[in-house]
Amino acid sequence: MDYKHILKNSFLALAVIMMIVPSACKTENSQKIREGKESGLFINARDSRDSSDIVSLSSVTLFKNGDTLKTDAPKYPSYYLWLGKFEKGTYKISYRNIFDQTVSQIVKATGASIDTVLLYVDKADYTDVVCRAKIDRLKEGEYFTIRYASMGCSHFYRDSLTITNRNGEFIARNKSNLVYLSDKQVEAVRQFEYQTTLIGGGGCTTMDTYQILYKNEISKATDRSCDWRGFVNLKRQLFRDGV
Repeated sequence: MDYKHILKNSFLALAVIMMIVPSACKTENSQKIREGKESGLFINARDSRDSSDIVSLSSVTLFKNGDTLKTDAPKYPSYYLWLGKFEKGTYKISYRNIFDQTVSQIVKATGASIDTVLLYVDKADYTDVVCRAKIDRLKEGEYFTIRYASMGCSHFYRDSLTITNRNGEFIARNKSNLVYLSDKQVEAVRQFEYQTTLIGGGGCTTMDTYQILYKNEISKATDRSCDWRGFVNLKRQLFRDGV
């Protein structure tokens, strides 16, 4: 047996370990220094249906154990807000969504120099929505149609799409486009249906109208907010090419 070879390898292994341990300790200590006791909370507002959409952030309120710590809003229309520095811990943030509801979410200040908090302006509370989505009511061979019209100062546009239950699978059709829906896309249709019961805001010169036709039922909704863009976003989610 070559003991010199074994001893040489043992020394090499020990040397490697001695190099790794201080490095690991240094990394751990650096992590502790970076984390600290406070975090700067940076708010970033987005639309979960399309991250490229420019959205506006309303006022934001930060709570800790039920106590209000701070309420703030961007000075100008913006999708971001520097909320300030806060002790490491768990907080609750409430804000107004595009349906004029107050919604909230739990956030954590990790101790990092900056914690970015994503707030989704299309996050909705469906507690008061009592209707069952039509996509959940479709039997084999049945379908429903979504009709959309948009009218503004310099435009008028119409479009529609149809959802069909074929052999237990859902198919969306828009003009010459046809796609079998994934579970995620089925959920997008369901969310769209629920959200048509929540829209109705004003303040925009464009008026979007919606009709959902199923058998002899017609559901109608109107949106003057220019924030929801329900059909445009749904079509993008289903067909990937928008309107």
